[in-house]
Amino acid sequence: MTMQDITVCATSDLVAFEAARRLASLFDAEDDGQREWHLAVSGGSFATSVFPRLVEVMAERTGLASRVHIWFADERWLPHGDAERNSTPIAAALEELSGFHADKQLHLLVSSDSGPTLEEACRSYADELAEATDALDLVLLGAGPDGHTASLFPGKPGHDAAPRGTISVTDSPKPPSERMSLTLAEIRGAQRVWAVVTGAGKAEAVALAVRSDDATATPLGAARGVLETVLMLDEPAAAAIS
Repeated sequence: MTMQDITVCATSDLVAFEAARRLASLFDAEDDGQREWHLAVSGGSFATSVFPRLVEVMAERTGLASRVHIWFADERWLPHGDAERNSTPIAAALEELSGFHADKQLHLLVSSDSGPTLEEACRSYADELAEATDALDLVLLGAGPDGHTASLFPGKPGHDAAPRGTISVTDSPKPPSERMSLTLAEIRGAQRVWAVVTGAGKAEAVALAVRSDDATATPLGAARGVLETVLMLDEPAAAAIS
């Protein structure tokens, strides 16, 4: 990962505040009161601990909520309403955002019990994204102890060569095995990529990502934005960086 910025905070709570601070600064610097914003977000601990802070940032800016579109860096291929879908906690947090219209601004992958196959659902999601914007403004990622990010896993072929859009994942090492993920090319096409990583169990993966951008070894390290790449860490996650 060619890092433009590595920020280390003492605790995971402070990392969430740092992500919110950066988002506030971005909106304050670049929002003109009219433009639409396209953000892609992750699930897991990011969805439950960081994203609610970002919703607070949006709520504090008059009129912004109606112009922010939320996409997903990845989604688990599960039935409608399943608590393990990445979109479930994200949708819950957005219910508190006045002016946000989920039917138009929250872009969900259809559920596994809705009719289409995973492959069909991924193609449809990619088409919807391509019609909405040429490039995401910001991709907000997490990471696993193995260095995966979104649902791009080390040692899995094709991610680096895949075109813009999405891929269907049918053999995820982490359950559930079936998922949708943005391709690495789609992530790299975003204006900004911010990765929020916390916990001692991810320290070695973080250290490798800082040293390397080899997508087969470290998808996290290969995830870079056009204008900016930021890695936000707590102290345990940063412990192995030399």
